[in-house]
Amino acid sequence: MTTETLFSSYQPIEQYLRLLQANHQCDTQAVVSIKAVDAFLMKQFAAYYPVKPTIVDVAAESTLGTSTIFWLAHSGVQQVIVPYDEKTHLDWLSWLQSAKKSMALDNDLLILPQGDADLSSRWLDVESRLDPLSPPLFVVAVPEIWANGMKSILETLLTLVPEPLIFLFPIGAIGRSTLLDVALSTCLPSSPYQLTVMRDISFFFAGSQLGLIYKRDNHIVPDILRRMGQLYDGNFDLLTLLEKNIGWQVAHQSEKVAHIQHETVPLVPPPYPEPLLSGRLIQRGYRALVPSGVRQSLWHKSVSMTTGVRNNYHKIIPLKTRLVLRDIRILLLGR
Repeated sequence: MTTETLFSSYQPIEQYLRLLQANHQCDTQAVVSIKAVDAFLMKQFAAYYPVKPTIVDVAAESTLGTSTIFWLAHSGVQQVIVPYDEKTHLDWLSWLQSAKKSMALDNDLLILPQGDADLSSRWLDVESRLDPLSPPLFVVAVPEIWANGMKSILETLLTLVPEPLIFLFPIGAIGRSTLLDVALSTCLPSSPYQLTVMRDISFFFAGSQLGLIYKRDNHIVPDILRRMGQLYDGNFDLLTLLEKNIGWQVAHQSEKVAHIQHETVPLVPPPYPEPLLSGRLIQRGYRALVPSGVRQSLWHKSVSMTTGVRNNYHKIIPLKTRLVLRDIRILLLGR
C-alpha cells in the first residue's frame, strides 16, 4: 500500500505543464491528456508490481511528453523508454529533456528514434535495451479520431513479450468510444487476452478512462486489481456505510418512539362498560310509580337541594368520593 493521493500522483504532470507555459514553449495542445484519477491508478498499479517495471511509453508523442514525465517521477519504475517517429513534431522532445533537468528527475530515460520500419522491427531496437529482470509495461494513448487503426497495433504489442501488459487510455463510455470498441474486439472471449476497465473496479474510479489489456492466465494483474479494490471496501465504502448508518438510525428511532409511548399516559380514556340501566327506562319507571303531585313536590325540593349541593359540592364531598360517584353514575346511566 502506498501513501499516494490524487494530488501527489498528478503533481509531476501539473509541474511539467506549468514549466511549459512559463517558458512559452507549448503552443501546441496535446491530443490526449491524462486525468488525475488515471495517474493515481497507474502509479498505484506500478507500486504493487512484484518487480520494478520498464515503461515503454508509446503515449509520449500523443501527450507531448506528459506521460513520460509522469513515469520518470515514479520511484517504482526501473527505466522509461520512449520510441518515437522521427517524422513527427519533435519540439516536445526538447521540452521533455529540459523539464527532466529542471524537475531533477533521476530515473533512467532512453529516447529511441524510429525509422520507417514496421512495429515489430522497431521493437528489436527497444528489446535490445531492456533490462531482462524488469518486465516491460506498454503505455498507449490514442485520441478517438485515430482509434480505428489501433487494432493491429494492439495485436502486435501483445505478441512482443511473453507476459504483455498495456495501459490504454482514454477509454470512453460504452457505445461512444471507438477505442473501447477496438479494445473489446481485440479481447474477445475466444482470445487469450483480457480487458479490464478501471472504472469497473470501484465506484470511486467512476471517472477513470484507463484500461488494462493482459493475458487471461496472468495471475499477477488480477491480484493487484483485487488489492486496489479492497482499499475502498469496508469502512471506506461510503455508500454501504451510509446505508447501514441510516438503517441503525431508523431502528433506534423506532425503539425510542415505542419507549416514549410506553411511558406516556394515553390521551384517549379507556372504554367504559355498557350501563346496567338506561336513563329512559329509569325515567319511565319513576313516572309510573310516583304520583304527579309528589313528583312536583320532589322536583321543587330537589331543585333547592341541588342548588345548595351544587354550590357546596366540591367543598363538602372529597375528591375520591366524587370520582366514585362519577363512576357509579356512568355505570348506571352511561357517559
